[in-house]
Amino acid sequence: MSKIEILRTGYLYKGEDGIYHAASSCTLVRHPKMNVIVDPGGPWERQVILDAFKRTGLDCSDIDVVVGTHGHSDHVGNLNLFPTAKHIVGHDISIGDQFHSHDFKSGLTYTLVEGCLEVIPTPGQMFSGVSLIVLDSIDSGIVGICGDLFETNNDESFWPMFSENAALQLQSRNKLLSLCDYIIPGHSGMFSTRIKKTQCENNNNTQITTNYILNGR
Repeated sequence: MSKIEILRTGYLYKGEDGIYHAASSCTLVRHPKMNVIVDPGGPWERQVILDAFKRTGLDCSDIDVVVGTHGHSDHVGNLNLFPTAKHIVGHDISIGDQFHSHDFKSGLTYTLVEGCLEVIPTPGQMFSGVSLIVLDSIDSGIVGICGDLFETNNDESFWPMFSENAALQLQSRNKLLSLCDYIIPGHSGMFSTRIKKTQCENNNNTQITTNYILNGR
């Protein structure tokens, strides 16, 4: 079974000067067949990630797969810490200088460990967004590690403003809410989908999304 460790919980806030500050959550998934890192953080926080990683007892060379849920610099700025790993960044899959084809655009799942670890397309926030689905976590049932598909555990009022396609993102969000017991978002701690479903029912997400579509998002 898979053990999930959040190495660093991300954050997102707007400063008094109107500038957004963000750092991604960084997550380690240990499975008997492989070790996976999801979103290894921004290049300006290299040492923060290394220090957190050191506490796991693993070396960077012990990582078999790095998943970058999308291409934002605060999520994939430390890919070079894991040069021997397979890199899955959005729809790109590479090992060293070799790039392998996979039709994420058609909705195909990329299986890392059958019945345990899968990378699925979750477009919307970015068209090439992906999520790691942990089907066999020791403590939390099915867990989706989704980057900024969910910005935080309480993002209903603002997530569409960061979206390339809010309607598509809403579909992907609902897909993960139906599939997963827990979700690790891009910029806060893990949350229960049962609680999130209740929040979504109490908020008019459809109207929020429609407003952004009408404004060209």
